[in-house]
Amino acid sequence: MNDADIERYIHLLNDLTVSYDDINEEKGKWLPRHLYRYRTFDCHWRKNLFKGIVRFNSPTSYNDPFDGWFDYSRVSEILNTELTEEIRDSIRVNNKGIREQLKNACFSEKNDNILMWSHYSDGHKGFCIEYETSRIPTIIGTFLLPVVYTKKKYDASHLYLCVTREKHLNEYRKYLTSAAIEEISSIPDDCFENTCLNPSLFKSADWEYEAEWRLCSNDAMNKKIFELGNDHSIDMLSCISAVYLGAEFDESKNKKNEDKIIEWAKTNNKKIYKMKKSDTEFSLELIPLVE
Repeated sequence: MNDADIERYIHLLNDLTVSYDDINEEKGKWLPRHLYRYRTFDCHWRKNLFKGIVRFNSPTSYNDPFDGWFDYSRVSEILNTELTEEIRDSIRVNNKGIREQLKNACFSEKNDNILMWSHYSDGHKGFCIEYETSRIPTIIGTFLLPVVYTKKKYDASHLYLCVTREKHLNEYRKYLTSAAIEEISSIPDDCFENTCLNPSLFKSADWEYEAEWRLCSNDAMNKKIFELGNDHSIDMLSCISAVYLGAEFDESKNKKNEDKIIEWAKTNNKKIYKMKKSDTEFSLELIPLVE
């Protein structure tokens, strides 16, 4: 995505009347042909690869303590009053609750990023799965969205006021001006549906190297749209097109795993590559194992 694309995308995310279906119609020109997930040889690796299992996780389990938290500083401006402690407590509870309900599966545009291999693939000892984005079913792909890297958190003031509109227009009405009441009343009824995933899509610019796309959801969507069980996982086996073994993958210690992967690749018509450290640059090169 170039700067103009990113600006357009942020505009769409911030428009309370624009749905994720609307964004999906424009997203096609930004979506890469392939996306990648970096994995380790933990107890789940066989499910991740051989069964194509992709699990949704909460931002509360991520390595970024800011992930999923949003900005609500404009609430005071919209209400045109200083926030009471009761309202501040309400904001904190809603912020925490929305964050805990978010569920994401994370992908990257890159399969050769040295930091990604270091951070998410056991110091280049793990593997990376390639997914063909054209094979992702529409009902899932609608919610596959790129992450925005910025200095500021997502401003979810209207999202908060949408969730708490009834309380503000009743219990807190005595604190509000007529302009504030009009502002809250004018928030679109589908504001929550149109913006509830946005806190997952804004991250600090420090993470820009990840070039991340997220399959975004929340607890309600997982049951209603994705029809997921308690394990919050989906089957994306049909989308897998290739596997990359890390540059520090030890064939002598992992011969059985390598043989299983190669056998699976040949049987299922998947490509396998081994990453190799460049002799002249700080970069990774590909060595084909199964094509």
